[in-house]
Amino acid sequence: MIGKMKVIGLALMASFAFSGMATAEAMGHQFFSATGSTVLTGENEGPHEMSSEGATVTCESVGLKGTQSGGEVDQIRLHPEYAGCTFLESEATVTTNGCDYVFDSDTGGGGSAQVEVDCEGENAIEIETGGCTIAVESQLADGVTYTNVESLNEFPWIVIKIIVKITIKIIKKKGLFCGLIGNTAAYEGEALTSGYVNEGGSEGEQVDVWVE
Repeated sequence: MIGKMKVIGLALMASFAFSGMATAEAMGHQFFSATGSTVLTGENEGPHEMSSEGATVTCESVGLKGTQSGGEVDQIRLHPEYAGCTFLESEATVTTNGCDYVFDSDTGGGGSAQVEVDCEGENAIEIETGGCTIAVESQLADGVTYTNVESLNEFPWIVIKIIVKITIKIIKKKGLFCGLIGNTAAYEGEALTSGYVNEGGSEGEQVDVWVE
């Protein structure tokens, strides 16, 4: 009987320990806004780079735009636009074709969150390097972290710094330099995302946005 009780006790301890590990592996978070409906505008901090087997596309300007419905949400959807892009010191273009980035607030065991590349139908983000055209289709990637910081504007509004370090799948479509590019790429970049009162779909007064 004592032996059985020991076995049951050890099983319960193992169960509690595993339960604690599972809790530590997944952390629930939320995106917050000081107003109910918010226009979100993001601008890059430093260049954004996508590198594959030594070939790198660098974009100097990245804009993000979206709307948050509600003061507390689990995900935010932002539409990206890229400019000032280069590949091997030549001009490159990034056409987003209506694709969005959907950022999840929850973090896993490594402390990072997921981002979804969400494209309608067969649309994809197309990158034209001059020597090769590649595409980034709808997919889910892990490796996003968030930090709440004070903006550098006239008033100390709280904004969200989005730090992206993900691996994405890419498709080589055509071109001489496609042989330099693999089937995956490392995407890295940072952006500051500010919130504004949504006044009929336009930007109004700036408001605090944060994640916790």
